[in-house]
Order: sequence, then C-alpha cells, then structure tokens
Amino acid sequence: MKTAYEYIYTIYQEGSLTRAAEKLFITQPALSIALRKIEARIGMPLFERNRRPLQLTPAGELYLKAIRKMHGLEKDLDREVQELKTLQTGTLTLGGSHYLLSYQIPDLLTAYVQKYPKIRLKLVEEASDTLLSLLEKEELDLTFSCDSAVIRKHAHHYPAFQDQILLAVPRSAQLPEGTAAHALTCQDIQAGRSRKAETPTVSITRFQELPFILLTPGNNLYKRCQALFQKAGFTPRIKLMLSQLATAQRLAEHGLAATFVSDAMVGPTSQDLLFFKIAEADFTRSFHALLPDKEFTPYSVRAFIQLLKP
Repeated sequence: MKTAYEYIYTIYQEGSLTRAAEKLFITQPALSIALRKIEARIGMPLFERNRRPLQLTPAGELYLKAIRKMHGLEKDLDREVQELKTLQTGTLTLGGSHYLLSYQIPDLLTAYVQKYPKIRLKLVEEASDTLLSLLEKEELDLTFSCDSAVIRKHAHHYPAFQDQILLAVPRSAQLPEGTAAHALTCQDIQAGRSRKAETPTVSITRFQELPFILLTPGNNLYKRCQALFQKAGFTPRIKLMLSQLATAQRLAEHGLAATFVSDAMVGPTSQDLLFFKIAEADFTRSFHALLPDKEFTPYSVRAFIQLLKP
C-alpha cells in the first residue's frame, strides 16, 4: 500500500491528481479522498487547487521538505548497508559545468575510475545555479563552487583547484593604444606567466569600445563580470550572451568579439587570441568541492575527496 508521503510527492511531481493517480495505479477519486484526509489531519491545504499545474501551499512546501529528508535518510541507509556488504563499491553522482567537466577534472575522473573500478560514476552537466539546487535536493553527491558565500553555507566543503580568468581579445581586433605591450600569448599562459605577480595588469576601461561575448545569468562568471563593469563605471557593448565558456572562447578565436576565459582552457588552438590580466579585480578563482548537508558521506564520495588532496 502506498504511503501518504508517496501520494503527496507524486501529486507534486505530476502537477495533476489525474496523472498522479495513473502513476500510483489508483483511481482519481480515491487519491482525492486520501489527499483530503492528509490535509484534514494537518489542518491546512497542501496544494492550491485553482492553479494548473497544482502548486504547493506554504504548508505543502514544508511537507515536501520533510518528504525529501525521509527519502534522503532511506537512500543513506541503503547505501550504508550496501557498503557493509561489498566494500569499495557504490555510485558517485557528480555535477559540474561544461567547463569543469571538460577542462578542470578529466584527469581526476580518469584517476578515480582507474583506482575504484567497482564504483559507478554518473556525471550531471548543468549551470552552477542549477547544480547547487540539485545538491540541496540531494540529487547530487558532489559539485563544485568558487563563490565564497556559497562555500561558507556548506558545512562539508573541500579545496579542489584554482583557475585564473583573463580577458581574451582577437588578434584581428584594433587594440587600444598602449595595451599591446601588456598582451600575453597562449604560450605565455601555458608557461604560467599570467599567474606571476610581476606580470603587468591593464584596466578594463581601456577596452570599453570593444564588443564583448559574455555569459548568461546562472554562471559564476556572469556575476563576476557584472561586478567588474559596475566597478569600472561603464556598460559593455555586448555582442552575444552565451551559456558556455568554451563556446565564447571559440567564437573569440574566430574574431567575433572579446571575451573572458579561464587559463585552464588556453592551449595551442588559442594562437589567434591575445590575453590581458585585468587590474580592477582579482580574477583568481578557488574552487571547492561541496557535499550535501547531511551526516552520512558514502564511501564513493570519501574516495573522491581523497584524490583532491595534494
């Protein structure tokens, strides 16, 4: 027999009593009666009946939060029992942006799979804001963030890696007077010159006449660029807004517009770009691995954290 929690969670997922009843293999009138009994026991409605799809009331939000906690406890129990039965097995569901999964952690993932071949690895590729939401719902075991405010909110976080954001300008663009002497090549970036303190910086205001490719909201770099332009006191000439850092860099390499890139992405194919350290902001980002805020940490996650340590 289905529990009250399953009824409410399925109605929430489906947004309709009719579809929820079909999924639960009961009649719609029976589900309606069950819902009314649950709401009578609580003393408040859980769903707003006049909205389609059905929306949770404040009481419904609290009820759903409790359901998710129960699901999380059941999942943790299953995983703990499984670990007792078969050591060094399990699943790691890891979330990251396209940039992180493609440029920052491929070697780490390869090392993990080779060292723990019995652990099943699942990757979820989304924007940073979406990943944080999935982590909160415990639909991820681990994700990454370089936002210090976000990191402080999580009790379980571990230093992972760093990168540096640079302004990338197509070689074909007309450089502002006096800036060419401070330009760095892709060879300079790969040699680590941009990270040296003595490497000169350039004010972003010198480039305000250039068109820019910027990232869309939901990306960490969007927030950083907005703060940078606000501090510099000008509104950039935006040519395109994109969701992927790699796409922005690729279009910049073809001369479309200037953009911001991570030094981790700079390679031999970046010959057609010149790079600049920006004076107005510290664009060195420190990424931390974030875990859900719960007591139990599966073996598969603990093993991954161990690989992060130098």
